[in-house]
Amino acid sequence: MKAIKQNLLLSLLLLTTPSFGASNLESGVAEVGKSISESMLQEGKKKIAVIEFSDLNDNVTDLGRFLAEELINELLKNKKDKGYEIVERRQLNKVLKQLKLSSSGLLDPKSMKEVGKILNVDSIVTGSLTDLGNDVKVNARIISVESAKIIASASTKIPKVGSVARLMGQNSVKVSSGSSSSSSSATSSKSSSKSHGKYFFENKDILIKYTKIGKDYRVYMISEYHNKTNKPLSVEIVSSYITNDNGEKSSDGTNSIFNNNKIIIDPNRTLFSKSYFNGATNGMMFNLKASYIINGKDVEVKIYDIPIK
Repeated sequence: MKAIKQNLLLSLLLLTTPSFGASNLESGVAEVGKSISESMLQEGKKKIAVIEFSDLNDNVTDLGRFLAEELINELLKNKKDKGYEIVERRQLNKVLKQLKLSSSGLLDPKSMKEVGKILNVDSIVTGSLTDLGNDVKVNARIISVESAKIIASASTKIPKVGSVARLMGQNSVKVSSGSSSSSSSATSSKSSSKSHGKYFFENKDILIKYTKIGKDYRVYMISEYHNKTNKPLSVEIVSSYITNDNGEKSSDGTNSIFNNNKIIIDPNRTLFSKSYFNGATNGMMFNLKASYIINGKDVEVKIYDIPIK
């Protein structure tokens, strides 16, 4: 009996001790996924939900969303015959929207139990991302739905290069939309966010505000493009599409001001546009993904959970 207790204690210490680091994003996710899978087996947990990872300011970045999706895939690989199930992300998001909860709100003990009861979930995986300069520290935690306590953890470091650096928030938007589960805000300061509204992208050259999304026989979006510089600004739209609550994707949008996909905005001027999207019309919340070339540089914008107005 003493030997069994010692082995169990050693296993838990290994699971909760940070690793020395992964060589890339894929191996980092694999490392964390394997550890969580083993913890699920040891703790006897049967059904798990994975929510987005946030930074130390409780902001969810594109990297945090990507990690959650990749972790689900990794857990599916590892589960085999281990007897646990994983909640599909869209199913979880629907329940969160019904209860008017954000992913961070889910971590409230009362809300956690309510969601756990609806989805028959007994544990939740979430975690944090910390920018260490050359690396990103990933801390993952398994939280018991019943007790709201951390029952196991795993961590790794991932080199902040390539796609990891881009997903950390460069040229992307994180929107704060109240109760949405994919809430995000712009990569600028909080005061800037308040002055520009909730749904926008901004860098040193341009401010793009997405001011309204509506629907008739197709979905449309009103946008503003403001040249912040004292020189003409070249903006080319490469592609843009939306996805609805059910994950249905539209075809590429058509935009009222982009002639041959390219416009020139005069210094300190603003152009207004209306974009139409065919398909994905069934929904009350939409995600936008748009790719631009601004003054010769690739810019990707992602806006999450924009409500129909």
